Amino acid sequence: MLLNDKANRERIVAGLMSGTSVDAIDVAITLIAPCGGDINVNVLGYTEAPWSAADRDAILRVSTECVTAQEIALVDRMVGERFCNALLDATTPLGIKL
Repeated sequence: MLLNDKANRERIVAGLMSGTSVDAIDVAITLIAPCGGDINVNVLGYTEAPWSAADRDAILRVSTECVTAQEIALVDRMVGERFCNALLDATTPLGIKL
């Protein structure tokens, strides 16, 4: 990414994931900056946003059972909202505005 960046500038990058255990959303906020031909990566912050029992059950249900498209869509929306909230919770204390 940065090696081919004509502007050769630093960027704040967020990485979010939730693993197969569906225990939490992991959020890492990093500063990625070019340094000659290399890239420096500094972690600015990290947090975990636990899934509620109801959210975890819903995710596992659509992952393992025969469900309707509507049920999948509802869980998809919920997951997106939870990821958004986890990102806001991680960036706000750092003074990063999205």
